[in-house]
Amino acid sequence: MKWEALGFKDNPFNTDPIIQSTIALYTGQQQSIKVGKNVLLERNILMVIEGARGVGTTSFANFLRFSAQAEKNYLTPSNEIRVGAGWSIEILLSVIIANIVREIELSQAKSVIQDKRFKNAKALSTHIAETYRSFGVDAFGFGASYGKQAGVVTQPVVVPTAVLGHHLEDLAVLTRSIGYKYGLLLQLNNLDVGEIHEEKHLKYLFNELRDYIQTNDVSWLLVGDIGLRKFIAQQVDRLDDIVSHEIALQPLTGSDYIKLIDKRIQFYRNNPKAHMPIDKDVFLVTTRPLAN
Repeated sequence: MKWEALGFKDNPFNTDPIIQSTIALYTGQQQSIKVGKNVLLERNILMVIEGARGVGTTSFANFLRFSAQAEKNYLTPSNEIRVGAGWSIEILLSVIIANIVREIELSQAKSVIQDKRFKNAKALSTHIAETYRSFGVDAFGFGASYGKQAGVVTQPVVVPTAVLGHHLEDLAVLTRSIGYKYGLLLQLNNLDVGEIHEEKHLKYLFNELRDYIQTNDVSWLLVGDIGLRKFIAQQVDRLDDIVSHEIALQPLTGSDYIKLIDKRIQFYRNNPKAHMPIDKDVFLVTTRPLAN
């Protein structure tokens, strides 16, 4: 459908998650939003967010992150970190650091970019990216097309985890020094047990990640499908012990769904006289809710 011909600048019903530029579109989940915001009024938080496919877990977590950043409570990367199947702990930490470096470089003053801690972290990220390219792997894309056997990806260890952890600590301290009250807020996505990650590998990754999750002035949102919190509780004791809060999202109510549609129509409308060619009642009988 050519939405421009109907008076819209883009498709009002695209299913892309909420980002910083579209945060005004977020609708619903008011009680969970209230709880999530209250939990994030502290440092060193670990929150688990789960829900069925299409219910809007990514948008919910993004809304919390960007709201916290607007209030100068946390610095958070523009993109959530989509954890790939078979990633090692070294790769995950490398991607996390690369995302933090990119956010600081794009959003902060020149004086911050000249800080030794930032320059060292950026140099490390560049070195790691170049090394992976020499293995034929796109920088921080880390495709699983090489060295894959029985669900395990063989990946070169470029920098020890302890070194990566030290850089994460330095970036957290730097973030607080430039005015973000509680430091860094990181969001790990695609933590879907069985669908994306094999249980054995996800257990390994969570166990390895635990010590870095406890890095001072770094808070975390773990986002996945229904069953993520149960998996952590049953399989990863070391991580379960430090979970601060858990949120299980439910589908939008009918009234919130209509509010969401109205917001999207207003947001994407170019012509003030433009209207939807579809009756709103049609949306209420859809079998899959629009991700908010």
